[in-house]
Amino acid sequence: SVMDGMDASTAKVLRKLKSEAASHDVVFLWTHVDEELESKLRRQELVMVDQQSGDQQTHLTFADTDEALHSVEDHILSYQAAVHDRWLKLHPSFSAYQRLAEARTAFEPFAEVFPDDTCRHGCPWRYCCGVGVKQYSTLLWTPGQTNVGLFLVH
Repeated sequence: SVMDGMDASTAKVLRKLKSEAASHDVVFLWTHVDEELESKLRRQELVMVDQQSGDQQTHLTFADTDEALHSVEDHILSYQAAVHDRWLKLHPSFSAYQRLAEARTAFEPFAEVFPDDTCRHGCPWRYCCGVGVKQYSTLLWTPGQTNVGLFLVH
């Protein structure tokens, strides 16, 4: 393990770095940490555990990089949802606009295909038709087929 030969001065430098990073709201994530390495990190005071809940709140350890990445992604998505909720509560017009946008998306599945209302008038709809799709049996296109129209699946 990389931490096997860590001496007191190395641990002191890492603690100082951790403290400086924390002052800038930077959090250390330790990856590829097994139980033995985690216990060494705790002894060197590089990983702290909340005594009341047992959670590792500030400096987290993970078995692999994917686990750390998923944790960061979950944190980002939670933060994004909280910011979104704060905006919706900021003024009634924001939440009204959000409801209208959701209603339009539910009604108009092709909003990205026809980006504005002028595209929706006339011509495009003349060439659209519904196609029945039967689960596990309907085939809309096969490789090499060239005379097939555009499929807008919703």
